[in-house]
Amino acid sequence: MAKSVVRDESLDGLRGFAAIYVVLFHVAPAHPDFKNYSEIFKSIFLSGACMVAVFFVLSGYFISAGIATLLCLVGFGCGSCGFSF
Repeated sequence: MAKSVVRDESLDGLRGFAAIYVVLFHVAPAHPDFKNYSEIFKSIFLSGACMVAVFFVLSGYFISAGIATLLCLVGFGCGSCGFSF
């Protein structure tokens, strides 16, 4: 059986959580009652830049791991490239 592209469910779940968080980060301030929310809630949702970074880092990992796996599948640099997926 051919080796499949790397998937890590826990990191994939974290990436999904980060994506949802970023959507809420953009939607929450547009809500009419946002000015009535507590300061803690506002500070949590207004720190969405951190989750954007998490999303981009994890997406970059999955993309590069997938490319590295595909390169090893076709025999390009496998063994000498240092990837062991």
